[in-house]
Amino acid sequence: MGRQVGIDLGTSNTTVFLRDRIVMRAPTVVSIDRATREVIVSGSGAKKMLGKTPREIRALRPLKDGVITDLEVTSILLRDFLRKLDLISVFNRPQVLVSIPYGVTEVERRAVKDATYEAGAKDVKLIDQPIAAAVGAGIPVSKARGAMLVDLGGGVSEASVISLGGIVQAGTLRIAGDELDIAIVDYLKRTREILIGEITAELLKKRIGSALPTIDRGSMTVCGRDLRTGLAATAEITSSEVREAIRGPLTEIVRMVKQTLEETPPELSADIFDHGIVMTGGTALLPGLDQLLRAGTGVRVAVAKQPGNCTCLGMGVMCGVPFHAVDDYIGKLIEKGYKVAICEQMEDPSLAKGLVRRDVIRVITPGTLIESNLLPDRKNNFLCCLCMGEFASGVCFADISTAQVYATELTGDGVAARIKNELAAYNPREILCNLSKVHMGEVGAWLAARPEIMLSDAQAARFDRETAEAAAREQFGDSLKPTFFDDDEMVRAVGAMIGYIRENERRDISYIKNLTVYTDGQYLEMDANTRRNLELTESMRTKKKTGSLLWVLDKTCTAPGARMLRNWVERPLLSTGDIRERQDAVEELTGGYMMREDLGEELNRVQDLERLITKIVYGTANPRDLRSVCTTAQALPSIKKMLEACKSPRLAALAAELDPLEDVEREINRAIKEDAPVMLREGKIIADGYNPEVDHLRAIMSDGTGWRDRIEAEEREKTGIKTLRVGYNRVFGYYIEVTKSLVGQVPTDRYIRKQTLANAERYITDELKDMEATVLGASDKICALEYELFQQVRNFVAERSARIQRTAAILAEIDCYRSLAAVAQKNKYVRPEIDQSDVIRIKDGRHPVVEQFVKDSYFVPNDAELDTNHNRLMLITGPNMAGKSTYMRQVALIVLMAQMGSFVPATEARVGVVDKVFTRVGASDDLASGQSTFMLEMNEVSYILKNATRRSLIVYDEVGRGTSTFDGMSIARAIAEYTNSRKIGAKTLFATHYHELTSLEDEFDGIVNYNVVAKKRGDSITFLRKIVRGSTDDSYGIEVAKLAGLPNEVIKRAREVLASVEATSRAVSAASAKDAPAKPDDGALTLDDCINDQIITELKSVDLNTLSPLECMTFLFDLKKRL
Repeated sequence: MGRQVGIDLGTSNTTVFLRDRIVMRAPTVVSIDRATREVIVSGSGAKKMLGKTPREIRALRPLKDGVITDLEVTSILLRDFLRKLDLISVFNRPQVLVSIPYGVTEVERRAVKDATYEAGAKDVKLIDQPIAAAVGAGIPVSKARGAMLVDLGGGVSEASVISLGGIVQAGTLRIAGDELDIAIVDYLKRTREILIGEITAELLKKRIGSALPTIDRGSMTVCGRDLRTGLAATAEITSSEVREAIRGPLTEIVRMVKQTLEETPPELSADIFDHGIVMTGGTALLPGLDQLLRAGTGVRVAVAKQPGNCTCLGMGVMCGVPFHAVDDYIGKLIEKGYKVAICEQMEDPSLAKGLVRRDVIRVITPGTLIESNLLPDRKNNFLCCLCMGEFASGVCFADISTAQVYATELTGDGVAARIKNELAAYNPREILCNLSKVHMGEVGAWLAARPEIMLSDAQAARFDRETAEAAAREQFGDSLKPTFFDDDEMVRAVGAMIGYIRENERRDISYIKNLTVYTDGQYLEMDANTRRNLELTESMRTKKKTGSLLWVLDKTCTAPGARMLRNWVERPLLSTGDIRERQDAVEELTGGYMMREDLGEELNRVQDLERLITKIVYGTANPRDLRSVCTTAQALPSIKKMLEACKSPRLAALAAELDPLEDVEREINRAIKEDAPVMLREGKIIADGYNPEVDHLRAIMSDGTGWRDRIEAEEREKTGIKTLRVGYNRVFGYYIEVTKSLVGQVPTDRYIRKQTLANAERYITDELKDMEATVLGASDKICALEYELFQQVRNFVAERSARIQRTAAILAEIDCYRSLAAVAQKNKYVRPEIDQSDVIRIKDGRHPVVEQFVKDSYFVPNDAELDTNHNRLMLITGPNMAGKSTYMRQVALIVLMAQMGSFVPATEARVGVVDKVFTRVGASDDLASGQSTFMLEMNEVSYILKNATRRSLIVYDEVGRGTSTFDGMSIARAIAEYTNSRKIGAKTLFATHYHELTSLEDEFDGIVNYNVVAKKRGDSITFLRKIVRGSTDDSYGIEVAKLAGLPNEVIKRAREVLASVEATSRAVSAASAKDAPAKPDDGALTLDDCINDQIITELKSVDLNTLSPLECMTFLFDLKKRL
């Protein structure tokens, strides 16, 4: 990142802040060559040249009254300053924060930004000068308290009332230090008839100038020009003359400040009266100016430390990261691929000797985020550790925000491809690998194409077997099966994961207790292309959830439920027992409308327990987080009671396991207020009645003015002074005020004089001071006590983290079943029959996503019949846009939905479990890796042919398109034959426009022709979207092109070319037929035989589903006439 620089661009002086200090303070003056526009000198050297340059050199101030008067010269000056500090180069451009007066116009603000960009800045941010000066002066600008700042610079004077980090009221006057210099010049010109320069006037102001007559700073001899003779002359100027010269501008400044005060809201005026006014800016150093301002406003005035540098020092603070916005900055840095180290003070500054000790308490990376506001609620954030060996690879995924850890070992052929499949399923944000990227082979190439994933390669030291095994044993203990340690690479991956998390989190991670080890035979396998083509969790076009299968199925009420359902979609099951268990739960909730609705209402109260418990264990949870846990716990008894009435085995088991967390709910509800704030150290956290000491301190604080009124009444009675009153201000605290006319009645033995006012005296007593200490100390004491009690409650909940995590997992699973049931009921899904056969039989199947977008029209359902015997390969032909791709995808999606335990969009379905799903769909290329459309297609087909099994489901959509017709047709035929053969024999859907392939049905057992029906009337075409038995010999490409809006001239020419090609084809066919040997005559046929055969053929070929009632009647009437 570029360096951050703060610049106070003032009329008189420019100050630059870099890193932790001011690195430059120079006059805002530059001298340039008039001809070349090159800088001769800037800063102090240029200031000395003012009024003394020859014609070819120009020395000037590019700012006047706080605004830019010459944009070009300002950019030249800034560029020269930045180059002097070595902040600008070809490869380095700084991020610049520039202060500007509050009252400038939008045009003037734009000029400052333009000049800074022209100077070479990479990025420019503007900050209001009063805010920066207030921060530099140490004013707590973010508090809900009024503070007044009077900033007196060279060109502008500003009075600003600040509260809650913003300017509430402001006054701006373009009279400041430079105007005082001009006033001195004009005064001497008028009274002494001597002309001096502005630099000399500035020296007079600094050396002998003052704002009050009581301050006499002597005299000073100056040189100038006698206006009477025109010759050089000297004059001795006294302090009183300078004071008289600047009296007018100073009066205007006081008037502006006073007017700003008068326009300030009363509540803030009271704060200003208590805390006073702070002066900043170089002109604030004028002796007596603070007293003059105090006399004019009646408010105490103080000059800030280093008033001329306050603005720049404040910008230096702002160049860092504001604590309250740290999460936003962390998020931006993580998004850009950085790791972020968090440092904190490790001891109390008030008790530290010397420098306060600081240390790194945590390192945040993309894979170790736990901040809820930086993570997507409904999606996991996985960190991956990948240990690649010679014969096997271990993969471990962890979402530390939910304490979920998964691991597996991959062996055998095609390990690299299976690694990519796992990475595609979990989609991690960060990966650690023992090998360097160049040695990771195709996995490294795959990751290189995904820069959004942070890769830390060549981390072999983290994967040491001995260290990894020790880390795994320590973290998971007895929960690990003895066989776990037989898989060397997996052990290394898990151990490296635990070590990396400990190293970065630097705190107790015992909340990560459970490791889920899975094997090849547990989940259905899909590669990244299949996940993309089937649009399981995001659409291909928008890369968003809308338009995906998950979008249809996800009606979950909770974030953990949404994350679990996403996992179910990504990883369908292979075990028929587990699938049926899920189906039973969904079926019961589908049939129980009232229970499903009541369950949804209760789940809407459930918060994200998985991530809340992580924050609680980490010690970053705030009071509202604990209240969220309490709210969730309050919903548990109702949920448990509803589930206890369920009959399905899984729901009954979940009801028995569900922990109502009564002790957690009771403790939080008793201890933490319902309206507790987010901030921890500002009190108002602990509920009334929980702690006696908190209640006592609150009683003192809530008494308000009661105790003060009591003391006031008692003192009036003791002294007899009826007008005596007890007051308070931030300077003296509580005091007793007595008017001067009654001072004689004051008891001198008890009353201690504290302050004298014009009309009154203020006193304190021992009793008053004791009560003051109690009242004022109560606020700090109660905040500290409430924080300590909150930590105790948080620790109480953290100790029960295992129970809470288990409850969160149960609630998520219940939410998934309820969501699938709600979708099934709404969309009229049915429960599919699941078995270990090789049959996929679907009646009236529908595409679950597409039908959601055609609510206003009828979605045409279609049947499917696949097995590994006589229906292995469905060869589908038909027009473009007729629905072939939709049909094939819908079959694959119905299979996936069935195996994840969902009901499916059909009227009847039987699904024999498939082990893998492959798709080769669509045309795309990968130019970055040098792969054309056809090459990419062949790579995908190659992967399918090498990895598919007899139990797989394969979808081929128009393979062989990216090359010449004969090459493509040859390849497509060879692929179809190989897939249908006993070498694979998988259930396959094969769509093609090579109609020559339809002959395969007659040549190979298992290949069956289907086509998508379309009706052509004249030049128009109607798509009926119906899949029927048989083949077609026309793709209607020209008709589809016409629908797409191609020019008529192109369409006409296409028809001419088509006619010519077809004529040539018929001539070749006729010649072949002529040369062929004649077939023997089997016997003469009568005319009636021909007619009957023709009618029978027509009846067999017609699909009544594609005809309207009128068309059916017309068809029958025509047949009858011919008989």
